[in-house]
Amino acid sequence: MIPIWEQRSAEQGSFVVWDYHVILINEEAEGCHIYDLDTWLSFPSSFDDYIQKAIRDENLMQQKYHRKFRMVPGTVFLEKFASDRSHMKAANGDWLKPPPTYPCISTADASNNLADFISMDSTVGVGSVMDLDALIQRFSKR
Repeated sequence: MIPIWEQRSAEQGSFVVWDYHVILINEEAEGCHIYDLDTWLSFPSSFDDYIQKAIRDENLMQQKYHRKFRMVPGTVFLEKFASDRSHMKAANGDWLKPPPTYPCISTADASNNLADFISMDSTVGVGSVMDLDALIQRFSKR
């Protein structure tokens, strides 16, 4: 469970606890920017601004709320990610919320590997898993 502030699902200044959350980090010559479709913050946000306002310092949080991040290059994500949207359905098969209008995403190898992408076990899936300190060290301009 990961707390994130400045999300549209909560009042401004409050936080949401997600089971997982997807953002895009774009590296540019002038710095990194974060694209988060669910934030109240600017779109895109500078990496440092997003970390300060949405992710925040973990020092005062219980250990179970410390975040990890699976970093997957965009080309790998587009090549490997698949979701049949089963995570969006209740046990009886009804949609929890209306699904997107575009088709489910699949690859030649998979129809649903979402669990591999949201797993924070570094031996599972593609990309690399890092903690908040490593993420900041990798992408921050400070």
